[in-house]
Amino acid sequence: MVDEYPRTKLERTLSAGKTVLKVGGKALKYHSQKSFMNKEQRRSAKHALDKESAKILFQGLSLLKGTALKIAQMLSLELDVFPSSVRQELEKSYNQVPPINRAL
Repeated sequence: MVDEYPRTKLERTLSAGKTVLKVGGKALKYHSQKSFMNKEQRRSAKHALDKESAKILFQGLSLLKGTALKIAQMLSLELDVFPSSVRQELEKSYNQVPPINRAL
């Protein structure tokens, strides 16, 4: 995935901020185009948004490791809060996260 993990508080904050901005940008794009779509296009666009957002969220949280990864694991258990596509992506945090170098 990535060779360089954020080490300082500032780097970790910036990494989390980038993740939030990416997800927010995707959501903003969807909502700006939503009024020009029919019902079926909205449904497929919303599904695609959920999948992309989940992928970005998982990548961001797995990059941060530690507590952020535990949060991803807990969020994957929330059946009522997130769509199934988001939960499936977050379930990868159980066993598909690349290990961090022991020297770090």
